[in-house]
Amino acid sequence: MRVSRERKKHQHAALKRRVKTSAALRALRRAASAYASVSETYAARCRRTLALLARRLAGTVDFLERLFALEGSGALDFSAMSASMREQMRR
Repeated sequence: MRVSRERKKHQHAALKRRVKTSAALRALRRAASAYASVSETYAARCRRTLALLARRLAGTVDFLERLFALEGSGALDFSAMSASMREQMRR
């Protein structure tokens, strides 16, 4: 049985569409994988930055609490402060 020229043309066009579709799907999967990887890296960096900021904020709160405690005692001058307290104020 001979396949008509028109039928061959139609089959060839359908095959080309399937190849293009599968290539596009592969490219889409690669892009999604790359995006997921970059997104996870970004999220990890954000988490580390937030943890650092939380530690710095906790240190600042501690410093301010000690500073206000000194102020309440009427001794808010540099000579009454410990060396570590003066160093923290310098920073």
